[in-house]
Amino acid sequence: MRRTRGLRHRTDEDTFVSADGIGEVRVRKVRGKGLAEVTFSTRAVCKGRGDDARRVVRVFAAWRHEVYGGTDAGTVTVRTREEFPVTVTETW
Repeated sequence: MRRTRGLRHRTDEDTFVSADGIGEVRVRKVRGKGLAEVTFSTRAVCKGRGDDARRVVRVFAAWRHEVYGGTDAGTVTVRTREEFPVTVTETW
């Protein structure tokens, strides 16, 4: 498993997600496609939590393409670590 910090991908959009806000990241291959699950915490509320989840998806996709090349593809599910989690699933 390759492990990098991804801080160089941070922008002003990431205000509410702390630098250590990413929790567990699991990536596996199923029938040649990548499946990833990411948990994170955010200080955002309401709609902002979903916005942050979609931002984590974009950063994850950028990291995967940077590390594994532009042909790398799969599905990522991002979930907030809260009592009532927000879940976003998208392809990369």
